Amino acid sequence: MNFKVGDFVYRKNEASRVENQGKLGPNWEGPYRIVEAYDNGSYKLQTMDDKEVPRTWHAINLRNCFL
Repeated sequence: MNFKVGDFVYRKNEASRVENQGKLGPNWEGPYRIVEAYDNGSYKLQTMDDKEVPRTWHAINLRNCFL
């Protein structure tokens, strides 16, 4: 899936899932705004408070958010 700068997305939550919630914890976090798109399919994200997320995220780990 291709996203554009300015799109809102949810980010897959596998890496930061809270341990005591296990499978019942939320699968997606967000929404986030895409601030930069790279040719390799990864994206730089920003929170709704205009704080940059520290790393890039590949499109496989993102899904559309309709606000």
